[in-house]
Amino acid sequence: MPALLRGFPFESRASAEVAAMQPWTNKPGANAQPADSFDFRRLSIDEGRRHPAFALIGESYDIWRTLATAAGVPLSSAARPTVFARLLPFTAWMTVIDDGADFEWVSLGDLQVNHFGRDIAGLRMSEVVEVPMDSSRLVAVHRTAVLERDAVFLLAHLDDQGTHYEWAGVLLPLADAAGRVTDLLGVSKSLNRLERPRDALD
Repeated sequence: MPALLRGFPFESRASAEVAAMQPWTNKPGANAQPADSFDFRRLSIDEGRRHPAFALIGESYDIWRTLATAAGVPLSSAARPTVFARLLPFTAWMTVIDDGADFEWVSLGDLQVNHFGRDIAGLRMSEVVEVPMDSSRLVAVHRTAVLERDAVFLLAHLDDQGTHYEWAGVLLPLADAAGRVTDLLGVSKSLNRLERPRDALD
């Protein structure tokens, strides 16, 4: 567990209704009926900083930038909980496996636990995915932040039986003393649960 989280566990207070839900997995037969569509749209950093959906999330990027080293990527050891205190419910800390071949969740804030339905700390991304997207696509999105060694701003859209869900998020790479990206800090926020066609939002 990264030094950031030692002695600083997130409190998971998922409601009984949410706690009864199971996260989507890539195991055969584990999923219910697939959603109509799920996709990501990447925004440039400038777009993300100007987009109103990223007001809160932009704070995490600004903090991350203040921690940057000469190599450009903040050290994992510098990302202390107190630094991101107001944003902790929206965060998910991930360890990078094999330079981005996979990722393992280390700790999640309350709202992230609610999103998945239970605490998935200790599981790999290849084991827990959102429908109808396969795990390789989700891993590839996160790998981008590792390879580019920079923040990645994303808008995620899920359309499921007439209901539109939308999230705004940013992936922030963190490095070890040698400069290798070893962790990702994801910060995301649900934007809406609108029962209207996605076209109405464009």
